[in-house]
Amino acid sequence: MKTLIVFYSLTGHAKGLAEAIAAGAVGEILEIKTAKRLPKNWFMKLFVGGHQAMKKETPALLPYDLNPQAYDMIFLCTPVWASTFAAALRSF
Repeated sequence: MKTLIVFYSLTGHAKGLAEAIAAGAVGEILEIKTAKRLPKNWFMKLFVGGHQAMKKETPALLPYDLNPQAYDMIFLCTPVWASTFAAALRSF
């Protein structure tokens, strides 16, 4: 069974979770990144990210080189913003 672990992370926590899952599930890791980066200011970064999540926005993503449809199982790792997942995962 081919396994893919997809993550989006700002602080590295979701990345650490993805790496732990990959070690246990023996899978490949795919980091998704948005085409437009969030503001550098920490408060504004959280504000904009939370706003995107609440509004169910789908920000453009940078291209990635793996085909998710080629995998049997996919794990998704994301921060929780405004009681839901990050908007980048909605785009994925």
